[in-house]
This record gives sequence, structure tokens and C-alpha cells, in this order.
Amino acid sequence: MLASGPDGSVEIEAKAVALATGGFQASSELRARHFGQWADWVVVRGSPYCTGDGLEAALEAGAGTAGPFNRFYDHTLPAPPADDGPAQLRDRQDRLLVTLADYNAACESGNSSSLSVPKTGGLEPVMTPPFYAIRLLIGMTFTYGGVRVNSRTEVVDTSGASSRGLYAAGADVGGLYTLGYTDGLSIGLAYGKIAGKGAAAL
Repeated sequence: MLASGPDGSVEIEAKAVALATGGFQASSELRARHFGQWADWVVVRGSPYCTGDGLEAALEAGAGTAGPFNRFYDHTLPAPPADDGPAQLRDRQDRLLVTLADYNAACESGNSSSLSVPKTGGLEPVMTPPFYAIRLLIGMTFTYGGVRVNSRTEVVDTSGASSRGLYAAGADVGGLYTLGYTDGLSIGLAYGKIAGKGAAAL
């Protein structure tokens, strides 16, 4: 394994390695690959050092993957203030009214599939002004897709066989977010403890 040190690259030999690099949210290339061309608009809310190093290293070693790779944990953040003139402001107001009309129509029908961004929760109409709007951007915290592991957090290859000595923990592990949100710290702590014990035993 190669690591970066104060004197340049250092080659390290080890009987066991635990990957815990925190997902790939800070890699614009991997974001574009898995989330599409607009992923560059995403604000990296998580660590700027999580660039998918663990995932890429595991894939080079023949690791299997587990998704979902097209989803991630995020919070919306206020976008930087826009410097718009009167014409741009009027255009935004017309578009806001159209969006409200489309949304309220979806509420009345009880079906959000016609919306350009379908709403996943309950539909509540917005009917009485004044209306206020704030431009938001997605703040990506960490990604959901990663390497496939077994119950001992050993990385599993594409044939289903475990890779003795190669472990993964935290957001480098995929397949944990198939039913809903699981706290990011808990997967780091729980899987990290299991991976650490396994690696230390070797």
C-alpha cells in the first residue's frame, strides 16, 4: 500500500488494512459519475478530504460493490445571494407562481408524479399569500454506495468471496441505506470497531 508522508510516497506492507475514508462526496469526478452532470452544483457539507480513496483502492483489488450509488445523505443550505436586476426578479416571480400553481394542482389531485421534482411526503397546499422563497443548494454530507462487506466487515469480491485482511468501515461500506437513514456516526463506530478487531487479530 502507498501512503503520502512528509518525504513523499511511502510503501507500507501490512497483513490487514481497514478502509475508512468516509465515502466519495468530495470527488467531483465520482459525483458526476454516480449522480449526473448537475452534481457539481452540490455543496460538500461533509469532509472535503473524502474523495473516494477507499472505494477506488478496494475496486482495484477486485472488491464487489453495494448500493444505492445514486443516493446520498444531505441537508439543504442557503445559496449565495444572487445579484439580479428587475428583469430577472420579475422572471423569478412568474416562475414561482407557476411552480405554486403546479404544486397546488398536485395537492388537489393527491398525486405528485406530475411535478418536475416529485414530493415524497404529504401534500399540503400553499394558497394564502404573502409567499416567501429562498434559493437553496444541496449540501452533501456523505454517500451511500460503497464496497460490499460481510458480517465481519471483510470486503467481499465480485464472486462473493471474502478478502482476508481487507476490511471496510463507515461510509466506505455500501448497502446500509436501502430502507432508510442510518446515522453516519453509528456506522463509523459500529463497523469501525468490528473492522479494527478483525485487522488487529491478523
